[in-house]
Formats: sequence, structure tokens, C-alpha cells
Amino acid sequence: MPEQLPLFQRKKFPAILSQGTPIVSPTPQASILSTLPAYYAYLQSQGYSQYTPADFCGDLKKFGLFLKNKTVEEVTTQDIRSWISQLRTKEHMTEKTISRKLTALTNYFTWLSREKVLTHNPAMAIPNNKVTSPLPDILYDAECTRLLEAASADSRTYLLILLLLETGIKTEELMNLELSHIDTSKGFGY
Repeated sequence: MPEQLPLFQRKKFPAILSQGTPIVSPTPQASILSTLPAYYAYLQSQGYSQYTPADFCGDLKKFGLFLKNKTVEEVTTQDIRSWISQLRTKEHMTEKTISRKLTALTNYFTWLSREKVLTHNPAMAIPNNKVTSPLPDILYDAECTRLLEAASADSRTYLLILLLLETGIKTEELMNLELSHIDTSKGFGY
């Protein structure tokens, strides 16, 4: 049986860890980018969601590129504030996205402090208030019908939309759905 294609393609950050990338213990004189392999390995070992290591390291990679050649010991609270300001003004990111990026930075600098690479955590001085998502909009019957009609050109898309509408599962749950999760013992009838 041929291998099934994934339902969604997630962003990958191949520059973070490629095969054979050496994992070197971070030092105060290291750049953020050079510490990412060790931080990625740390995140993988901590029982986070399968997406957290890549997401956090992706955020840190962007922060490291913003700072250019600064070492981790040279990073200041003002550097973080400047980056956050740029995300708001130039990249027009939402507060929820900025909050996640700040969580990644706080986690990273806490890790460096726990590893005794840094004596202070520059991210701790920045408040990170939890941003709650608004309740989703409700689709009316006519909107559901139009959505299903638009998706009907492709059977995979139609199935995905139908599953989301009929079950109310989250996108992440749908992405992780496997055939073994479906009870087919009673056949396909009711």
C-alpha cells in the first residue's frame, strides 16, 4: 500500500538542525544562531508539543538574524523591546503572535540561565500577558453549503471541510488523525 500524503504541509526550518549538525554546549560568547541546535535538542527532550521545538527555534532564528552578530551575553532587554516593536510596526503581527514569540524568547533565556550560560535573563523584564483568542465566528447553513460546494472539486479538501464542520475538531487534531483512530468495526452504516 502506498504511503498516504500528509493532509497539511507545515513550515520547516531546515537551517535549525540538519543531519550532522553538531550540538555544542552554549557559551556566553556564542551567537543565538549557534546555540539553536542545543536549544532544539533541549526542547525535544522536555515533552513539549511536537511543533514547539521548530516553532520556538524559528522565532529565535528570526531574533538572532535581527541582532546580527551579538553574543547571547550582549543581548539586552532593549534589544528584545526593539524586535517586538519591529514585529508590531513593520511586520504588523498580531498581539497573540507577538506573545508566542516573547514566550519563545523567555523560555530560551531561562534555559540559558539554568545552564549557567547567563547570569541574567533579559526577557524577564518584559511582561507577557496572555492573549485570549476571540470566540470563532459561527457559520450559517448557507455559508456551510457554499463552503462544501467550493471544496467539492477535490475529494480530500471536501473530506477535510466535512470533518471540521461535522465534528468540530481542531485543526491540529485533524492533522494528527490516523486511520487507527477511526472505529470501523460497525461498518459505515449507522
